[in-house]
Amino acid sequence: MKTIAILSLTGSIAAMAIAGATHAEGNAAADRIVCRADLVAQSMTDHETRRVLVAAHRGAHLTVPENSLASIDRAVELGVDIVELDVRLTADGVPVLLHDSTLDRTTTGQGRLDEWMFEDLQRLRLLMPDGQVSDMTIPTLDQALARAADRVIVDIDLKVSELAPVLASVERHSHVDKVLFYHGDLEVLAQLRQLQPGVQIMPLARTLAAAQDYSDRFEIEVVHLRDSYANADLARALDQRNSSNWLNALGRVDEFLAQGSQTALDRLLAAEVDIIQTDQPERTLAILDAKGLRPDFLGLDGQSPCLIVRAAH
Repeated sequence: MKTIAILSLTGSIAAMAIAGATHAEGNAAADRIVCRADLVAQSMTDHETRRVLVAAHRGAHLTVPENSLASIDRAVELGVDIVELDVRLTADGVPVLLHDSTLDRTTTGQGRLDEWMFEDLQRLRLLMPDGQVSDMTIPTLDQALARAADRVIVDIDLKVSELAPVLASVERHSHVDKVLFYHGDLEVLAQLRQLQPGVQIMPLARTLAAAQDYSDRFEIEVVHLRDSYANADLARALDQRNSSNWLNALGRVDEFLAQGSQTALDRLLAAEVDIIQTDQPERTLAILDAKGLRPDFLGLDGQSPCLIVRAAH
């Protein structure tokens, strides 16, 4: 059960938390409900404070199925800021969470997902990381957004060409600033912006020149960089263009983290990364916390994700 705390704040934290609230007669700031996801969204666009946010790749899935509701819950429990989820469409156009184009690796089913009707998918079960059958079904994007609401930002990895059903689900369940859309092709994200001008997008910049070009020509909230060219000068240049940068720890960096070494992660930090996507969120969060690079978001967590900010009068 989610609870709402009540807090009276003054100073800079109150200013951030109450930003955008309506004002009563006499310019006294009104009380406002603020949730952890609101503060994460604000931090994503904060280009003055040195901090590092953490994204859990396919949710926190070391002990539960990837792209499951349980992986969202586990990520929130760990204190993750963003959950990355892969979205595909069933044969009848229902957006669901699944990384692969086929069902074989992560479910008890076989064949292409887009050849299955949603009702038939409900007979299948997700597989645990060790291959054991769980009691969980493939979640819809609607279910995932409802589970993440207020607690965490959702990064949608678009694995579809038909964008309208995905956008409709987001509009039903979230403010568009609580969802980030990723795709390797900037043109797909441009199409999304045509459908909904307010969406936040994250294209993949495959080269240094692309990273500079994207941020020069487009209004982009987050640019997905590659560690082969990422550096502190680029990060600062993106900050000046109001774009945050995202780097993956997936693969080599995560392997070092799993072995207890933070050397590879330190290289990402030297590049002044804003957001790190990882399969090792617990270890990554612990290292960042020890280095003083984690925002506290007013102490809000998965159990108490929101508070009522009583503004000073």
